[in-house]
Amino acid sequence: MILTGVKLHVGMSIAIHVVLTDKRAFAKVVLSTLDQPRYCGIELAKKGRAHGRDDRCDRLRLIT
Repeated sequence: MILTGVKLHVGMSIAIHVVLTDKRAFAKVVLSTLDQPRYCGIELAKKGRAHGRDDRCDRLRLIT
């Protein structure tokens, strides 16, 4: 799950950037709800950890 500054729709291709580690990845939006459209589920194009760390990063930023 990610939180974005704009509404995303299922099927959109996006790029994400983890600010803390300066890692980037391409992804596809696979989940978006009507009640909270800025929270989205994504599927990474390349499987693995986009953040490059074992623990979860708390800062994701959408590249627009």
